[in-house]
Amino acid sequence: MHNPETRRFTAKQAEFHAIRAFIDTACASLEDDERKRAELLVEELFANTVYHGYGGDCDEPVWLTIHVHEHGCRLVYEDCAPAYNPFLAEEPDFDAAVPEERPVGGLGIVFLNELSSDRSYSRRGDRNVIELVVKRSSITS
Repeated sequence: MHNPETRRFTAKQAEFHAIRAFIDTACASLEDDERKRAELLVEELFANTVYHGYGGDCDEPVWLTIHVHEHGCRLVYEDCAPAYNPFLAEEPDFDAAVPEERPVGGLGIVFLNELSSDRSYSRRGDRNVIELVVKRSSITS
């Protein structure tokens, strides 16, 4: 087991390469598919923070804590954007007759639900705090 590691980043799309490097290093003991799931989850959260939460690239903070353990890893993602619980968003209606009837976007909640085994949202002070667990592929429910 590893001790949790926390890093602070700025909310700029160009910063994601540093976030990816942090995930790759902190999750080095995970299988490739587990590490890629962690990257996709954080990429979705980060893009939403930058574009929707902060309104574009800026110097506002984003924190990521990674705790690798025997069952996978726990990701704690934090930002200071306005309060927003992504788990209250409705999943898109994939049964809509034609794609034109579906609103653009909305797939982020599908990623969050499908790629993580446990998830939660809380508002702590001025921070949105999203916790996600990526299970090891060899661990069954």
